[in-house]
Amino acid sequence: MFYVAYLFFATANPLWDGIVAETILSIVNLVMILIILLERSTIGMSEAACRLHSGLRLLAPGQIRRLVKVCEIIPSADAPEILTAGVRPDRLYYLTEGSVDLTKGSDTVELHGPLFLGEIAWLTGGAASATVRLRPGAVCLGWRHGDLRRLMDRRPAIGNGLAALLNADLAAKLALSQPGLRFDAPAPVPVPVPAASGGPEENVSP
Repeated sequence: MFYVAYLFFATANPLWDGIVAETILSIVNLVMILIILLERSTIGMSEAACRLHSGLRLLAPGQIRRLVKVCEIIPSADAPEILTAGVRPDRLYYLTEGSVDLTKGSDTVELHGPLFLGEIAWLTGGAASATVRLRPGAVCLGWRHGDLRRLMDRRPAIGNGLAALLNADLAAKLALSQPGLRFDAPAPVPVPVPAASGGPEENVSP
């Protein structure tokens, strides 16, 4: 902006071409800085976004905001049974609060969040392998498969991050080797993520 002032006062007739060009560049740079700060800051995040970010630390705050925009918040009172064994679901779920009962055959296991639900059906495109019921007080987020795939197509970094998180979630669930075993999702481990070269929109990749 000092250079803009110089162009205005340096000569008897202000150099308008230079002033306009420098002003535009300054505005563009300021906007880009604000976008980068918003992508990496949790300031102004909704309650749902904060809960999701606490479990999905691999994703940047800006990516979390995009996920929340296309999700549905599902309390246990509205949909106690979110997955039915043998039925193909149309959503991928993420339990943010409380616990669920997972029933497979004659065995029922209590699962505590945060964790994904319906991820096998999401990955394979098949039916749910178990019935899942939300316990009182539980809250989960749900993404319609089509909405989530479109978001991942537009934002490959989000798709890569979710793939890594789903793999970790599935690996943790393999620890359930006996019926009735209580399962608490492991605390998320911060992962150093280098900034992507594709611009501020794609600053995180697994």
